[in-house]
Order: sequence, then C-alpha cells, then structure tokens
Amino acid sequence: MRQRAQWGQASVEKMLGALPVIAGFCSRLRIRELVDAACPVRDTAELTHGQVIEA
Repeated sequence: MRQRAQWGQASVEKMLGALPVIAGFCSRLRIRELVDAACPVRDTAELTHGQVIEA
C-alpha cells in the first residue's frame, strides 16, 4: 500500500512590484554613498541627499 503525500504549510503570495528589486540593486551599486560624497549637506539637514534618493 502506498503512503499518502504530506502537504507542507500554506504559502502566501503577494505582488510587490519592482521596488524590492530596485532597492536591492541601488544598495549593491552604493548609490546613497556616491550621492552623499558628491553633494554636500547643510548642518541643519535631517537627511542626506542620498537618503532622500534611496527612500
């Protein structure tokens, strides 16, 4: 007699779009660091230009 197959846990699928892919790509290219090195920031700024672009 054959054994019955056992099912794993149910999975959840979500459409995330391209943002997670782009975020990982920008991180690997170090875009934030490159922009921050090229663009000076005022002392009163809360965020750098690179952080704004990355967001």
